[in-house]
Amino acid sequence: MWKQRSRNSWLKEGDKNTKYFHYRANQRNCQNLILGLEDEAGSWVENETEMSCVVERYFQDIFTSSNPSSFGTILGSIQRTVVDDLNPSMGGNFLAIEVQQALSQMAPLTTPGPNGMSPAFYKSFWHTVGEDVTAMVLWALNSGIVLESINTTFISLFPKIKNPKKVSDFRSISLCNVIYKLIANMIANQLKFFLTKSIPDSQSAFLSGRLITDNILVAFKTFH
Repeated sequence: MWKQRSRNSWLKEGDKNTKYFHYRANQRNCQNLILGLEDEAGSWVENETEMSCVVERYFQDIFTSSNPSSFGTILGSIQRTVVDDLNPSMGGNFLAIEVQQALSQMAPLTTPGPNGMSPAFYKSFWHTVGEDVTAMVLWALNSGIVLESINTTFISLFPKIKNPKKVSDFRSISLCNVIYKLIANMIANQLKFFLTKSIPDSQSAFLSGRLITDNILVAFKTFH
């Protein structure tokens, strides 16, 4: 737990159980502590229940759809890049070996989700829980049904600026259970083989082997 809270690179080499270490580990928690928020009307609220309502309304406004239509015209202009020969491999069943592969790709001490277990637990006790975890992940992927308990997520808010006041001043991240992360990683691993065929060369970010600076260099050379 302390290793996760400290987030200091020098901890990898190992540090003594000193007062300074605990101060550094707790400092990050103090910086991220939310004591109050400003609501839509500009009023300052410090009650935990009222702050929860402010955060909930903010995200509801962002993610509420305006029910747009006429998507057919937009999608009809997109050229198909995945040929019929690739569809069977994309729609095939997942295998048990892919579960272990996805687990090995995960950092051992990422922040745990609602069940409190980090990937380090599953890696250390795979000989005990591996069979059950594999069966659960494969059932969810191959049946297309994900249990609500697997999909349960903590939402954490981290300040983007010093002295944040509004919800928009925070960055939200999802703390998912490891089982959910395994499912997502396995889907991502399967899609990796098709991304280079589906995404044009002009899209240079978020792809293995491509850098966001590539397009900047091309644009600069063209301008030059």
